[in-house]
Amino acid sequence: ILGFKSFPEATRVDLDTGITAIVGPNGSGKSNVTDAIRWGLSEQSAKILRGQRMSDMIFSGTAQRRAMSYAEVILTFDNSKRVFDLDYDTVSISRRYHRSGESEYFINKTACRLKDVNTLLVDTGIGLDGYSIVGQGKIDEILNERSDDRRLIFDEASGIVQFKSRKAESERRLERANQNLLRVDDILEELRRQAGPLKKQAEDARRYSELNDRYRKLDISLSWMQIKDFEKQAAEAENNQNIAALELIDAEAALTAINKNNSRLDDEIAELEITMESERKAHNELSVKLADTTGAIALSREKESSSEERMQQLEDEKLRLNEQISILANTVIDRQERHSQLEKQCKSYEGRLQEAKEALAEAVSGLSKSEKETDDLKRSREDLKDNLFQVNSDLQTAKAENSFLQDHLNTSSAELSGDQSDLNRAIFALEEVSAQLEELQAELVQFEQAAEEMKAVRVKAEEKLEDIDQSIIQLKDSERQRAYEEDTLSRLEQSFEGYQKPVKDLMQAIRHKEELRTGVVGPLGSLLNIPEDLALAVDVALGAMVHNIVCDTEDTAKTLIGFLREQNLGRVTFLPQAALQVNKIGRGSLDTLRTEKGFVGLASDLIKIRPGLENVLDFALGRVLIADSLDDAIKIARKSGRKYRIVSRSGDIMYPGGSMSGGSLSNRQSGLAGRPARIRALQEERLDIGKKIANIESEYNAALDQLHLAAANEEDSLNRLSQKRSVFAESEFDYKSKDNHLTALKNSVYKRQSAIEKTKEQIDSSQAAYQDAELKSASLRDQIASLDDKIARA
Repeated sequence: ILGFKSFPEATRVDLDTGITAIVGPNGSGKSNVTDAIRWGLSEQSAKILRGQRMSDMIFSGTAQRRAMSYAEVILTFDNSKRVFDLDYDTVSISRRYHRSGESEYFINKTACRLKDVNTLLVDTGIGLDGYSIVGQGKIDEILNERSDDRRLIFDEASGIVQFKSRKAESERRLERANQNLLRVDDILEELRRQAGPLKKQAEDARRYSELNDRYRKLDISLSWMQIKDFEKQAAEAENNQNIAALELIDAEAALTAINKNNSRLDDEIAELEITMESERKAHNELSVKLADTTGAIALSREKESSSEERMQQLEDEKLRLNEQISILANTVIDRQERHSQLEKQCKSYEGRLQEAKEALAEAVSGLSKSEKETDDLKRSREDLKDNLFQVNSDLQTAKAENSFLQDHLNTSSAELSGDQSDLNRAIFALEEVSAQLEELQAELVQFEQAAEEMKAVRVKAEEKLEDIDQSIIQLKDSERQRAYEEDTLSRLEQSFEGYQKPVKDLMQAIRHKEELRTGVVGPLGSLLNIPEDLALAVDVALGAMVHNIVCDTEDTAKTLIGFLREQNLGRVTFLPQAALQVNKIGRGSLDTLRTEKGFVGLASDLIKIRPGLENVLDFALGRVLIADSLDDAIKIARKSGRKYRIVSRSGDIMYPGGSMSGGSLSNRQSGLAGRPARIRALQEERLDIGKKIANIESEYNAALDQLHLAAANEEDSLNRLSQKRSVFAESEFDYKSKDNHLTALKNSVYKRQSAIEKTKEQIDSSQAAYQDAELKSASLRDQIASLDDKIARA
């Protein structure tokens, strides 16, 4: 003993041959030894072991010792005489119980079941059912027991309990086998009924298998052909892909070359622009040089012209002087010719000649001073002409530059006007696209809402279809359940299952033997049609009468009784219809009781029986009243003088004379008497469910059509939405393109306006320079004209 009650330490108790006594003061644990033995022999009642629960068997601890977590008892027996059916000289039976509630059993330290321990102890006289352990008061209990209970003691002592247990176990197995056979018969019957449909189904399955094999072969062939086509298409696609890849490579190479060429051209363009700019500068410089050269040439020509005029003037002056010299020479000659003549006069004229020479010298001197002034004036005139030529050259340059700038301004203005027109058109086009985009956005929102609505309609249709489908499934399950219950009850009714064994055997014999069938109607329970709410009350009221067999006469009953006796089938009560004496409650008494609260009616009036058997129903239930409750039954019994049997709906009974019966029933709602009514109710329920299924299936078809329509509408809406989104995306891309183009045009217009303003500033500057040059040119012309006047006067 270890951890059991007051034994915290392992304790060994040896029970030798003879008598072993255990003595000690009260509370020392003497009784705990016998409790340990009894507990080790698999006692399951804690109260017999003087405890409240099984955990009380474990040592609970003291102030000095802690509590144990488990209790264990090992019983070791001498098996040299083979008291136990084990081939061991010693047999140990162990039991261990933990505080967690787990219990373990061992035989010779090998884990086993409680059943194995009880089986080992059967017919050994050591078991709990025997009296190898006799406690206090047990002798008085044995003496006061009934003879049947005392017999168990002798059975245990004589060793026949094992055989009775085996017999009971065999009978239980036999009963289960009978039930299984009955179930097998039901299954066979069901299979026989299903054989025809199954045969047809098998034929259909065979046909289906053949067609399926043919279909699979055709499908495989078709799939093979499709695979070939797909492989061919894949090969073509691969070739096309390779070609496209090569073309892509070529295109990329060409694009690279084009990009390189574009880069080169951009570089060349940049170089050309630089060259053009330098050429433009050189051109401008050459233009200036050309203007200078032209001015210089004009000045040279003007100087040449002045030189030629001066030469002409000098030639004229030379001619004049030569003429004068000629005149003077002629005069000298004349004078020389006349010298001789005038020699005389020479002297007289020498004074006058001297005077003339002095006058001539004075004239020549005055002529040289005038020519010097004239040369100075001409040189000043030449300088002014050079200045005028330079001013005219600047004037021509300013005029050319002004003309160039004016042409550039006109070109830029024309281009600006074109850009403004393009800008206005781009703004108008952008506004149109923006308005179109807003319309498309609104339409897109409408289409999305329509798509959502169609989706909601489709989801609602799916949910409705799912609900209807679930309803159909539930109804079909209910129909199958009722059909199964109806079929089961019908087979039970046909096989008279549930009736007493003699009744069942007799009815099966009557079914197979035609000579016994004459005059037999059947068990009373199978002839009644009882309302569902009264099934329990009528079943209780009939009691064993439900097993009574209804026949036509006493002779038929006599014949059947003889058959039962010959076949040793047992006893059966018969109800010969011709011999029954009916003592039905009178209408007056019923009318008196009908006013009572809770009065339902006379049982024979509330149920139905097969036509022609009304006297049998009156005989069985003609003096049974039905009330709503036990209280109502008590009141009705008091008023009727307790002369009738009264049954409540819950199965409580008031017997004539005042005795009562009632309480709980063994989980039954209706017994044999309610079985036919239940079968008919199941048939009606199944028909109603079939009608509901037909109606709901029509609703299912309508809902399916609605779902298809909703799905089609949703698909159409989604297609339109997709198309509208594509149009919207195109319009949005167009809007962005036009917006970018508008931005570019605005930038171009701004740049051109800036360039035009700059050109206008340059034109104004050139115009001012031109006007200054004109003023200088006019001033120089005036100075030259003044000098010309002075030269002319000189």
